[in-house]
Amino acid sequence: MKQTQAIDCVEPEYAKQLDPTPEIFPVTYSILSPTCLAKEVQSDYPLCPPVTCDPLHLGLNDTYLIHTGNEPYVLRIYRFDWRSSEDVLYELDLLKHLHGRGILVAIPVTRRNGQLVRFLPAPEGIRMAVLFTYAAGKRPTETAPYVHLLGQTIGQLHAAGEDFTSPHTRFPLDLEYFLDHPQQALRPILAHRSSDWDDLVAVVEEVRTRAKQIPMTGLQRGVCHGDIDWKNLHIADDGGITLFDFDNGGAGWHAFDLATFRIRAPNDAVWNEFLDGYQTERTIDSRDLRAVPLFMVMLRIYMLGFVATHRHTTPWGAAMLRNGFVESELAFLREWMRTRE
Repeated sequence: MKQTQAIDCVEPEYAKQLDPTPEIFPVTYSILSPTCLAKEVQSDYPLCPPVTCDPLHLGLNDTYLIHTGNEPYVLRIYRFDWRSSEDVLYELDLLKHLHGRGILVAIPVTRRNGQLVRFLPAPEGIRMAVLFTYAAGKRPTETAPYVHLLGQTIGQLHAAGEDFTSPHTRFPLDLEYFLDHPQQALRPILAHRSSDWDDLVAVVEEVRTRAKQIPMTGLQRGVCHGDIDWKNLHIADDGGITLFDFDNGGAGWHAFDLATFRIRAPNDAVWNEFLDGYQTERTIDSRDLRAVPLFMVMLRIYMLGFVATHRHTTPWGAAMLRNGFVESELAFLREWMRTRE
């Protein structure tokens, strides 16, 4: 491989010595031009001009707000080497299914050629692009009526997903996803911290043992959103909640989905309000409720692995490792091991 050469702007004479066609230095993440994306979207979709594009959130995946002559849309650019095309097509099938069952979700927009996904040759590799409808309304306040409504909406989502099928495959939300992959990602981080590594291994094995004791095969399974958070929904003036960002969703335990909200609920009153709303649409078995705290521990392990996985590809991944995230989460897991019933 030809060695990449860098230009030092304070030594202009050095630039004359460079290969006239130097190899581009490898990148792990690029920010695609909003101006060029607007042009591509305008030519690729039957939208009302003029079409403009503004960054909305640049993170794991990048999202852009697409303005048109009549209504807005959201363009998601999936990160390279994060999701497979099968994963994404499964997600889009799920959104279309939920929409057909009356669940308010941001749905994919069909391109002029009849396809839903476009593949863009970014510097780091091929990145997938999907245009979604815009979720009407705005992020709600975390007050009791909205908490109840959110619980009701998730109950409707779980019920609507009972008959969902897709010809595409997607990663399962199973114990390998919650425990094995994170543990593998954390191994290089804790390579020289044998005590921390031993503690993590002990927690993972304890969680696995408890999962067998439940047993997990007796829990309700089906479609999950994967990240029930206020940042992933808008509420319209008529009170309808529209869900978006199913990037972490898929087939899994419903108790896991509930745990993604429980871990963020500030107190028991909010959690109980959410459950009251949920159970207006769907009954929660007592075994599923008892499993929620264990899934909350799994989520802490998963998030540790998530940050470790993206430490070289996202600024926030590296920052969280530097800012004591691993230490604080390991402290929580040690305390859980000490006080577990």
